[in-house]
Amino acid sequence: MTSLRTRAISGGLLWIVFCLSLGALGVLAYINNVAERRFMSSLAERHLQVMVALANSGAEAEALESYLPDPAYRRPFSGRYWQIMRGDDTIMTSQSLLDGVLNIREEVGEDPVLWRGQAPDGAPLRGIVRTVAIDDGPPWLVLVAESEADLAAEKLQVGRSVALGFGLLAGLGILAAGAQIAAVLRPLSKLRSEVQHRWDAGEVMEPEDYPAEVAPLVQDINTLLDRNRDVIDRSRRQAADLAHALKTPSAILRNELHALGQRGADTAAAAAALDRVDAQIARSLARMRADNSAGPGLRPVDLTDVANRLSRAMRKIADLSGKRFESRIAPDIHLRVDAQDIEEIVGNLIDNAFKWSRQTVHFTVRKMAGEVWLMVEDDGAGIDPAQIEEVLKSGARLDTSKAGSGLGLTIAKDLVAAHGGKLDLDRSQVLGGLRATCRFPAVIA
Repeated sequence: MTSLRTRAISGGLLWIVFCLSLGALGVLAYINNVAERRFMSSLAERHLQVMVALANSGAEAEALESYLPDPAYRRPFSGRYWQIMRGDDTIMTSQSLLDGVLNIREEVGEDPVLWRGQAPDGAPLRGIVRTVAIDDGPPWLVLVAESEADLAAEKLQVGRSVALGFGLLAGLGILAAGAQIAAVLRPLSKLRSEVQHRWDAGEVMEPEDYPAEVAPLVQDINTLLDRNRDVIDRSRRQAADLAHALKTPSAILRNELHALGQRGADTAAAAAALDRVDAQIARSLARMRADNSAGPGLRPVDLTDVANRLSRAMRKIADLSGKRFESRIAPDIHLRVDAQDIEEIVGNLIDNAFKWSRQTVHFTVRKMAGEVWLMVEDDGAGIDPAQIEEVLKSGARLDTSKAGSGLGLTIAKDLVAAHGGKLDLDRSQVLGGLRATCRFPAVIA
């Protein structure tokens, strides 16, 4: 599900883009309209200048040019042109047209008419044309035109400036919206951190420390935390009581079986059944403990310290059994896992490795691709890949030649899964026997 932050940012971004785009289009349309009006106003003014020059010069070409001092009229293809015609006999043009003539197809009277055409060099022109009578003589057709290239360039420059300005405004708006959203959502981030901290410390949160909109939620969370603490405490007490209640009868039965065995009775089947009962009880209690302790509320434990302590104990056991135990433990590794569960996981895996190894057992702790790996390898016969799923089933045993309940790997798998990890079984590339790898998510600093 999309987060509140993502929703707010995306919604604000879309609204900002929409509003600024609408504003930019409006501003651009207004400025373009102003540019068009200015262009036409300038064109009308120059048309008036040509008509005045025509009247003052008496329609003489040399005198006419002296009344029109604009240098653009003298520069070839400058983009500014004038043309005066009377019938087909007399045509006077600005020097900027050289020998060219502008083609007029419009019906022209005494009122100004908008004219569009092309210069001799092919550039698009826009102009004003009308007829003018001087001293009751035949009418003159007066055309003043200007290239639209400058107008198009001005519009393009204006468009770029508007886009740049509104783009900068959009960037500032997005930054401001992001800062505002962060400020609004900060109490929720604080709430998340406080929930974990207060859970670890066994404290409650103060609703007065939060905005009025969040305070009722804080109060409800306090109530929920109290209920969860009570549930977990009761579950742990019940698990402890159950363990104590079951261990005593089990010990009595084991002693009775031992006594019967001393008197010559065959108690192997009963002892194996009792071992399996004890293992199942241990598995159930371990799962109950993991279910009540696993989760984000756990504080990270120093896995390096726990693993080193286990290694020292396992090395002594290896010396007593005549086997070799080697450990490679990376420094400064922390894991959000209950320390007792880690000890039980590693203990079961190493005990299984000692049981089936010929001579050597390796224990490795390291970080790998954003995960923490705990690996136990031995030089025994290993497990056929086709039987891995079978061996992880509850109580499944592929070989009954050695004592045990067959639940060690299953218990380890349950505890690893309870803490968000995964147990993989394959063949050791170093020792050739079984390799058990526990992969846990690494703690994010």
